[in-house]
Formats: sequence, structure tokens, C-alpha cells
Amino acid sequence: MFSHPPASETSEGVRLQLERFQQIVQHNNSILARIADAGEQLSGEYIFDTQYLRDLAEKLAQDVRAVVQALNELTGGRYQELVEIVSDLDYRLRAMLEGRTVTPAAAVILRLEEIGTELAGVAGEKMARLGELSRVLGIPVPAGVVVSADACRRFLDELGITTIVTANRELPGEQLQQLAGELQQRILDARVPRWLSRNLRRAARKLLRQSGAHSLAVRSSAVGEDGEVSFAGQYHTELGVSPGRIEDAYRRVVASLFSSRVVEYRQRHGLDPLEGLMAVGILAMVPARASGVVYTLDPNSPASDALLIGAGWGLGCSVVDGSQSADRFLVSRRPPHEIVGSSLASKEFQVVTTPLPGTQRQAVAPERHQVPALTPEQLAELAGLALRVERYGRCAQDIEWALDEQGRLLLLQARPLRVSPSSAASTVTVDNERYPVLLQGRGEVACRGVGCGPVWIPGEQASLNDVPEQAVVVSPTATPRLAAWLPRAAAVVTDVGSATGHLAAVAREFRIPTIVDTHVASRVLVPGEMVTVDADENIVYRGEVEELIKEHLLQESSFEEKREFRLLRRMLHQVAPLNLDDPSSRKFSAGNCRTYHDVIRFAHEMAVRELVRGRWLHAARAGQSVYRLAVDIPIDLLIIDLGGGVEVPPGRSEVSLEEVTSAPLLFLLRGLVGKGVWATEPADMDLGGFMSSATRTSSLATPLTVQPEQNVAIVSTHYLSLNLKLGYHYNLVNCRLADDAGENFVYFRFAGGVTELARRSRRAMFLRRVLERYDFVVESKGDLVIARLKMVDGERLRGSLEMIGRLVGFTRQLDIYLRSDELVEAYVEKFLSAAGGTHAAAGTDG
Repeated sequence: MFSHPPASETSEGVRLQLERFQQIVQHNNSILARIADAGEQLSGEYIFDTQYLRDLAEKLAQDVRAVVQALNELTGGRYQELVEIVSDLDYRLRAMLEGRTVTPAAAVILRLEEIGTELAGVAGEKMARLGELSRVLGIPVPAGVVVSADACRRFLDELGITTIVTANRELPGEQLQQLAGELQQRILDARVPRWLSRNLRRAARKLLRQSGAHSLAVRSSAVGEDGEVSFAGQYHTELGVSPGRIEDAYRRVVASLFSSRVVEYRQRHGLDPLEGLMAVGILAMVPARASGVVYTLDPNSPASDALLIGAGWGLGCSVVDGSQSADRFLVSRRPPHEIVGSSLASKEFQVVTTPLPGTQRQAVAPERHQVPALTPEQLAELAGLALRVERYGRCAQDIEWALDEQGRLLLLQARPLRVSPSSAASTVTVDNERYPVLLQGRGEVACRGVGCGPVWIPGEQASLNDVPEQAVVVSPTATPRLAAWLPRAAAVVTDVGSATGHLAAVAREFRIPTIVDTHVASRVLVPGEMVTVDADENIVYRGEVEELIKEHLLQESSFEEKREFRLLRRMLHQVAPLNLDDPSSRKFSAGNCRTYHDVIRFAHEMAVRELVRGRWLHAARAGQSVYRLAVDIPIDLLIIDLGGGVEVPPGRSEVSLEEVTSAPLLFLLRGLVGKGVWATEPADMDLGGFMSSATRTSSLATPLTVQPEQNVAIVSTHYLSLNLKLGYHYNLVNCRLADDAGENFVYFRFAGGVTELARRSRRAMFLRRVLERYDFVVESKGDLVIARLKMVDGERLRGSLEMIGRLVGFTRQLDIYLRSDELVEAYVEKFLSAAGGTHAAAGTDG
């Protein structure tokens, strides 16, 4: 007795499945285009409002839901959990737009050195900035950890406070203050839950042990603190805390969310008075010899060329809160940062740490009352550190610092310095005789701003360590390898590139002034020459235009600090990051989708797997949706045509290369079947290397993902998804190739081999070197290589696809020949020479 085939395996079912897959591809492209457009808004070149953000959130949610629906229809409802994940992400985006505090799920304890501003929603602005200073700039900061805002949310939920806040948002002022006081007391009286207590104590003990400190500082880092509204001095800080008091200190800091002055402050600034979440920084106490504050501009005279430094003996709390007078130094912003003015205070007492955890006020010996708290050398060093932070932050800074007992300067906090508009300089007219224009109106502005430094042009083998700090990086191409160097750069100027490319997106993330596609920058700008890049006006000047730099710093509120800009940045952190990168990883699952980008990446991968199942392919072939490629090389490739991918007369089941009309597949195949690419002679195999790998042959069968039973290319006119197994080598290519560079991309993944790991790793190194020369962003681990190129023009992408085709053929037996590391570079040059070097025209940004 015969059973009927499932609906998906009838002719009509095959047609519906192809339509669903095409819907996934179309919505995927739409989502990526919206993300790219939103990234362009961060350049500052465009004006957008809250309505743009609302529309963005709504359209993204619609497209992502459509992807999930099509995937579930394609797979018989196998991924229903994605529906709830998308709903949660949509809720978070809408909550942001409505001004409600939302924080991503996170670990209870985060290490400070792993935190950056991208985690401000988890670690709070204050600790996120401090972590970034250490992680990106390498500036000395105290050792520390952060108790996440998500831990605070859970704590408040368990106390019932979240429910109370939600129900009482509209209370009048006096009743609101009374409620806030009750909430504060509820936190102070509460017992810290065991899951939180255990983490707090363990983190405190470990931090003291590793840092050698005697006690800890427990500091507020509320979500939004030091952001658009500063909350300066509003929240609580505990100094000199022992591990035994860590829970009490944590409660006090969290309870300050509901202090009367915070509630009033929030009301005054138009914020929900009871809204908020508190991340908490736990830092090793610095036994400070001296401490204080540095303003990178003098707020009373911002047009002057000086930093303002306040300094006192001991801990800085008395300087910051104004309870004692401090030395006041004006220090030149220009190296060697000489003192241009000073006023010494009578420093009669200091606050110090004690051997037992705690702090105490202590008298200062009379002979030290009038002694400067910092030497000229220390002032110059502090000025240099502060200006590094200013250049990186792109605005004037308010910085807390400490000098420890060994004479080492550490930064404790940094935030934008608010300068009143009445103090700001007027618009600058640059003297072109003093500062000649080197480039004007050339290319596109990828990220606005002003940067100044010596010109540095990277060589072919340049690495991160070669980049001079605060140099103006000038490059013939907008290669993605420049992205890793951006935190060290004052500005970037390229000969070619696109404001929609990968480099431009990263430049906007780091707020590095960037001009791309000038065509001549690397020939006009001289290495070592000091230049000023004005990416607001698309001009490059010779020399350091100090007036222009200062005007940029003096802006009352740069476009990056506008509410809409900050909202868009936060929204994109929920939308754009790709965490599910490797489908071979156990973490590649629906439950691990954290962003919209994760969802569509996962959905696309699962949809491809569904279409390359052997049983479905058999049904599709019967329905004339699948064709076998007839070429002179043994790749045994089936082509699934979604529409416009082949032109074959009715009744034919084979397709020739000339009948392939899918642009990405056609150019890849041209490379693969090119003259001399497909070597057929037997390789001189090292038998020992082969036998050593024989025991792991079964594990090689699935190094990337669940492999199809057949080599398969899913195509349309502009789209390609290729799964290609050649021997023990597994290749995957996803690509869109069309006229619109903003939608173009190629994703290439390779793994496998039959020799021992050392040779397979050398082949991976070979692939990485070649792909990077073609400006791909490349990641590799062991024998796995993942490479991406996106937002490039059609001509450039066609060349890249031909190169991938040649590369696939060239590497079939390459690991057998790579008997030493020295041979890797030789084969790289051999391949590039045969291919005519790297891309003939440098191309545009990938």
C-alpha cells in the first residue's frame, strides 16, 4: 500500500516551498538594506526625527515577522519559538522609543575589561565608558567588575517594586516623593537574594585577591547616567567597602534610584520620575596620594588653549563634592603641556583609605598645606591622558583621576563636559594662507567630525601595532582591515570606498571623521605631514587648525548627543549585531538569537538546509524545478531555480554554463572552470599525513553544518546560495549581486581537508591572506574560514566571485603541498600572480 507524498513534495508543494524561500530572501535583503540606511544616518550627514525611528522599528518588525512566518511555513512550524523572540525584540525597541528603561538579559557579573560603550544598556554609561578607556585606549583604570542592570531588574522584580512603579506613574508630586521614599526603604530593608549575594561576595573576594587592594569602591552606573542627562552627583557611592559589607553597599547604591533628589531631578528633566535601572561598579580602591578632576577645556574660558586641573591630597571625594579647596592648574593643551597658570589651596585635610576596610578624614602635615599636589611632569602626563580621551570621545571631557602610592596615574571616570553656549566660540573662518587646502569636495563624507594628526599610509603588511596613535590614516582602498585600526586614528581618508560600506559603518560606530572615495588622497597627502580633516565640510587642510578643532569641541551638544541620535545607536545595538556567525557551532540555534540580524541569519540557514534535503530535491527534480549543471569538471552540481536563474528549453534537465543567467553563480563558475584552475593530476600525498587524518574522517563529514546529499546551488537572477563539497573540502557561498551596491554582499565559508591539522591550518592561513588582499573581512579558526564582503558595486563583486571560483579550485589539494609555514606566502603570491594581482581596480569599501 502506497502513502501519498507530503504536500511539500508534490509539484504544487514544490512551487509553494520555492515561493516561501524567495520571500525569506526578499525580506532578508529588505532588512539588511534598512539596517544599512540606519547606519548611514549615524554619519551626521542626514537629519532624522523620532518619526523616522518609529517607522524604522515598525518596518523592521514587519519584515522580520514575515521571515519567521515564511520559515515556519517552509519547515512545518519547526521554529515557533522565533515568534516570541521577535515579539520580545520588538517590545524592547518600542520601549526605547517611549523612553522606558529596558536592558538586555545579561550575566550577573561582568568584567570591566570586557565592557565598552556598546554595553551601556547592561553596564550603565559610567562603567561602559570606563571599560572602553581600558579596553580600547589602554588607559590605566582601577581593576573592577560590574553588577549588570539586568541583575538590578531581577532584584527589583523580586521585591515587587517594578509592579508598584508601573501602577503609580501618574501620582502628584508630594505623593510621588512619599512613594519613592517607601521604595527606597524597601530596598534598604531587603535581604539580597541568594543568587545575587553569592555572586557579589565571590566577585568582591576575587577582585581584592587579584588587585592586592585593601578595600573596594561601590559606584553607581545607572542606565542613562552620564548620558544625555548627566545625573552628576545624584546617585550614591560607597568607598572603602569590605567583602562582608558588599551586599549592604549594593543595596544603598540601588536604593539611590529612588532618593528624593533623583526623583526631583528626573522630573525637572522631563523623565519618568520612577523609571530607571542601576548597574553597579565594584572597583579596587586606589590608595591615592592625590586625586581630583580635569576638564579638557576651561569652562570659564573655553576659547583659551588650556586644560583645567583640580588636585588635592588623598581620595578625590572631597575635591569632587567641593568640601575642601583644591589646587587649580591651567595646563597648555599643546605638548609639552606646560603650566600656564596656577592657584595653590591650603590643603589642611585629606580623606584616605584605612588598613581595615573604610575611609577616614585625616589632617595634613602643616608643611604640606601649600605643596602642589602634582608635579609639572605629572600634570603634563595627566594632560596627555585627558586629551587622548577627548580625541576618542570627540568632545570636551570631565575626568576624575587618582595618583597612587607608586606615582601611577589612573582615570576613575570620564564623561562629556557641558560647555554653556554663551561661552562657545563663534563659527571659524580658516585662514587658507596659513592652512592651505589640500583636498576639498572630493569623495563622500562617511562620518562627520574634525580630526588632526600626521598622515600615515599603511603598507601591505601593516598591522595594528604599526598604527601611530592619533594619526590620519590615508589608504588607497577602504579595506575592512582598516576597521580594526579606527580606535587609534584621528581621521581616515581613502582614495576609493563608499559611505555605505563596512569601513564607513565602523567609522560611524567609533565616531572617527572619515572621507572616502577621494580618488587622489594617497597621492596628495604626504606621509608624516600634519593635516586637519574637516569631515563636516569635506576639506583637508595642511597643518593643525586649532581654532577648528576647538570649535568642534565647544559645540554645546554635538549631533552624537542628540536624543534621536542616541536612540538610533541604542536601537541598532538591538538590531544589527550578528552573534550567530558559525552554523557549525552548537550555539547556532533559535534560542540563541539576540538581535533581528541573528533571526534572519538563522532563518536563512535553516531555509537553505530545508531545500537541500535529498527527498525534497528528488520531488523538485520531478517538478522541473531543478537542473544538473553540465560542465567539464566533476562537481556534480544541481541548480534549484527560484526564477530567472537559468534559461533552458522545456523538457531539458541539464543546463550548460552558457544557459546560467544567475549573475552570482555565472561569475563564480567562470572562475572555477577557468584555464589552469582545475588541476587533475594526482597530488604527491604525504601518506603519514593522510593516515593520521583517517580516524577523523567521520567528523569531517559535518564541519560546517548539516551537509546536503548533493551539491546544490539555489539561484535567482541576482541571488545565489551554494553548498559545494569537493572531496573533503566544504564550501558555502551566499551572495546577492545587483546594480544597487547597498544591497550587494557575498558570504564565503570553507572548512575541511584530508591532511593533519597543521596543513589544514596552513591552507586556512592561505585563504585568509588571499581574501584579505581582496578586502574581505575574514575570521578563521583551525581549518574554518569565514569571509564577508558587502555593499560593493557590481563590477567589484563580479571580480570577487570569479576569484572565489578560482580559489575553490586552486585549494582542492593545496593542504597536501603546504609542508611548512614558509610555503604559505609563496602560494599566496602564486595565486595572485596567476589571477593578475589583487582586484585590478582597488574597488570600493567592503
